[in-house]
Amino acid sequence: ARYLINDSCYLMKKPLISGAAQGMEGQISVYVGDESGCYRCSFPKPPPQSQRMNCTDDGVLGPLPAIIGGLQALEAIKICSSTFESLKDHLVQFDGTDSSLVRLRRSKRSTCELCGINPSIKNLNDTENWLRHNHLLHQSLSCTTNLINSPQQLFKEISSVEYHTKFVQAKIDHLLIDVREAVQVEICSLKGSINLPLKHLRKKIVTVREHALQTHADRSQQWNDFKPIVVYCRRGIDSISAASILTEEFGFSSVYHLRGGLTEWARLV
Repeated sequence: ARYLINDSCYLMKKPLISGAAQGMEGQISVYVGDESGCYRCSFPKPPPQSQRMNCTDDGVLGPLPAIIGGLQALEAIKICSSTFESLKDHLVQFDGTDSSLVRLRRSKRSTCELCGINPSIKNLNDTENWLRHNHLLHQSLSCTTNLINSPQQLFKEISSVEYHTKFVQAKIDHLLIDVREAVQVEICSLKGSINLPLKHLRKKIVTVREHALQTHADRSQQWNDFKPIVVYCRRGIDSISAASILTEEFGFSSVYHLRGGLTEWARLV
């Protein structure tokens, strides 16, 4: 997503105030088109799959996003008011262990694929191809269309209210899968769900099949013999990936992704 947002902002000539937080650390930088280069100048290649970290697996201390978000808001005010100098040529790193800030100077990279002398990325179609080449975008998805409602999607989206009405209250037999990590499930979960973390889903596909089998006498192992599957996570992001894996890689035909996840459920149900 960072590369897609960066490329979109650069191509539309919009400033990008980039922030990130992980564990006890955070960082922020401002990219203003040709003046200061872009995100790709600082991070030309994504890390290998084995080294990619996310908050779901590695966590982030609660105040960190608020601190980084506050700094981003400050930079937005600077840009809008043109009163003070922004961080357009710098990267600021915040260390929560000692609450220190380090300001590093960065520069535009002449060989950048987007803003360099001979760019290879000139539109979002080029971005899509780059993302697929680096295994950051599934072949069936597109950056320029609605990912949820795209006709290429084999799974369906369902809101918390719809799920509660059509499945829970109607007592429709289905398999409810929580794809969060076990430590999060211990805090709260939806009644009747089984926990299969997203990163282990492919290895646990036999478990999915066993739980999803209809209870009628004829268990012929045909895909149509499986009950509907509803997958959810905290905010409805990882559940999209899980639903895609179940439908595209393993052929399940009736899969729903719970929009907004537990966050929307708690708010609306």
